[in-house]
Amino acid sequence: MTSSTVPSDQPESDSFPSDDFHAQLSASFLYNTINGISDPIFVKDRHHRWVLVNDAFCKLMGYPRAQLIGKTDYEFFPQTQASSSWESDEYLFTNRLPTETEERFTDAQGNVGVISICKSWFCDHAANPFIVGTIRDITLKVQANEALERSNALLKAQQEAALDGILVVDENNQVVSYNQQFHQIWQIPESLVQQGDDRKILASAITKPENPEEFLAKVDYLYQHPEIVSRDEIALKDGRTLDRYTTAVRTPDGHYYGRVWYFRDLSERKRAEQALQQSQTQLKQQADNLQQTLTELTQAQTQLIQSEKMSSLGQLVAGVAHEINNPISFIYGNLTHARTYIQNLIRLVQLYQQHYPAPSPALAAEISEIDLEFVLNDLPKLLRSMQTGTDRICEIVRSLRNFSRLDESGLKAVDLHQGIDSTLMILQHRLKATPKRKEIQLVKAYEELPLVECYAGQLNQVFMNILSNAIDALEAALSDPQTQLFVTGQQPTITIRTSIVNSQRVAISIADNGCGIPQSVRQRLFDSFFTTKPVGKGTGLGLSISYQVVTQRHHGSLVCLSEPGQGTEFVIEIPIKHARIS
Repeated sequence: MTSSTVPSDQPESDSFPSDDFHAQLSASFLYNTINGISDPIFVKDRHHRWVLVNDAFCKLMGYPRAQLIGKTDYEFFPQTQASSSWESDEYLFTNRLPTETEERFTDAQGNVGVISICKSWFCDHAANPFIVGTIRDITLKVQANEALERSNALLKAQQEAALDGILVVDENNQVVSYNQQFHQIWQIPESLVQQGDDRKILASAITKPENPEEFLAKVDYLYQHPEIVSRDEIALKDGRTLDRYTTAVRTPDGHYYGRVWYFRDLSERKRAEQALQQSQTQLKQQADNLQQTLTELTQAQTQLIQSEKMSSLGQLVAGVAHEINNPISFIYGNLTHARTYIQNLIRLVQLYQQHYPAPSPALAAEISEIDLEFVLNDLPKLLRSMQTGTDRICEIVRSLRNFSRLDESGLKAVDLHQGIDSTLMILQHRLKATPKRKEIQLVKAYEELPLVECYAGQLNQVFMNILSNAIDALEAALSDPQTQLFVTGQQPTITIRTSIVNSQRVAISIADNGCGIPQSVRQRLFDSFFTTKPVGKGTGLGLSISYQVVTQRHHGSLVCLSEPGQGTEFVIEIPIKHARIS
């Protein structure tokens, strides 16, 4: 302590300091010492008045020292706080035992905090009792503790409200907390849980996993590798299944604190999923059965329509062919005799001309009138034209009879080219040029085919449907100014190719260079009653029936290859030898 700490009213002397000087020096030392302490310090007399306070106390109170000395708590604090402090002081004066309490504190600005006060009793040399107290502001600590308690309460409430069983362990694998759902799922005695060792807890579970050693090995591995987040399923011996999820608990700065485990009983969900799956399977089976029944009904309806249509068409074609065949046979049979008679008459006329070169005037006038020379030259040509027409009619009759195949309704080995040509003969009038469009060119690329076992009449109907659709597509393309066929003026063409595939099957390709078919239409092309044609021009049965004839009756395939603007190709493949299924 320097001399500057000695009161200024003390006289200087070269002699040793007096007792008063030592007393003043002690008081100054004590005064400076308590002011140097950061915690508030006060001294009260028996009347509860402050007789000594340090700077930290003044700062805490928010008042200068002069306003505090000689005053009591009642002059600065609310009644409740002042009374509590007064009673604590009285207890100390009476019992002379040190006390440590926490009290509410209100400063000069009205701010309420919490302080920890340590008080002790002492007497001076005159036996006057005093209380000396030290204060520590613990407001922040109390607030932190309260916040921690609230956080813990919220965490506990969240854990208890969770559907999952939750177990939290620290970095030493000791249990920090758990919820009742965890206890219920694992059926672990409460006393064992409270022991805190999670490995013993899980190892001693009443409902153990099917393989406890593997389960605990996984637990140990996860503790050795805190960075791993794991999720898997555990099968229990009682038939239940648990979903297990675990992740490390870390502080914001990344310090490893422990691990949290989540367990969820999946048994009910598994049973529900199995029941749902079984229900879906049953519903799907029922839907498949209904769809199959609907398909079969649709096919049966289509086949009935087709059978009736083919029967009517076949009878009509056969009847027409028969009715035409009778008179044309009469004409065809008499043409030979007529040719002989006419040739004889012409020869006779020519003999008359040789032997009687100068006919009578009347006969000469008649020869001039009928232009006998022209008649003699044109009559053989007329007979040849009649023969050609008769041959053509006979070919048409044969094509009609071949197309109807009423006498060959069963399975027989036939020449497919003959069936195709018969169909083309019937459609010949549609291929010719019209005032609105060009002639449709027909290209045949036939390979040599063996006789094919098939239902010839039905297969001819397939050819008819596909060729008719090809002609319709070309006519539509030629009448639409937006199509490439119309813009470029290309020749509308239908190409028919036949070939042998793998020596077991034959392929018939019918392609056109029309406007093509979009994907959305191709997907439904073979559906019954689906058509893109206007009402009255299509029933939607042609391709559907054709598909059934090829795939079901002949065990073959019918596919459509097409892209918009690239034309359309139908490819039919059927076995050469029909696959008879008993």
